[in-house]
Amino acid sequence: MRLTNRLAFQTYGIPTISNLLVKTGQLSKPENAYKRTADTAAVLSETKSQPGGERSIQGLARMNYMHGLYRKAGRIKDDDMLYTLSLLVTEPVKWLERFDWRTLTDAEMCALGVYWKDTGDATDISFEKLRPYMKGKLADGLSWTQAIMEWSEDYERETMVPAQSNKELGPAD
Repeated sequence: MRLTNRLAFQTYGIPTISNLLVKTGQLSKPENAYKRTADTAAVLSETKSQPGGERSIQGLARMNYMHGLYRKAGRIKDDDMLYTLSLLVTEPVKWLERFDWRTLTDAEMCALGVYWKDTGDATDISFEKLRPYMKGKLADGLSWTQAIMEWSEDYERETMVPAQSNKELGPAD
């Protein structure tokens, strides 16, 4: 399964996210789902192009535009934005731990944190919820990565609950 599909599927387990996706029809209707998945992959690819470059800036602007109206209307919660960002950090780490011949070094985890924290900053994601997880550490990339990974696990335990909207997005058959 491609990473973007896996990340999308995980968000289906969070009722506040799945409910909005069902209401908009962006991922609950097959005729929209393929386009939405491709659009997401394309925008993420652009944001990962040369950091600070024109394509990256345009990708981030597009991402902000796509989510902006929903965020202003309170339909996308800050925690759900942070959770979605956390998946971009945690899932590659988990995948590498499971399938690669070695785990990431602290320097690599730090780089991952610096990159995704910068992306979160560029998309106005609040990191206030990570403060308790920093445990007095300096806000470097490594401690940020560790904090978002811990926060994400707790967030899933608290909010990933059965809901009709979850079932509509990710049918078991």
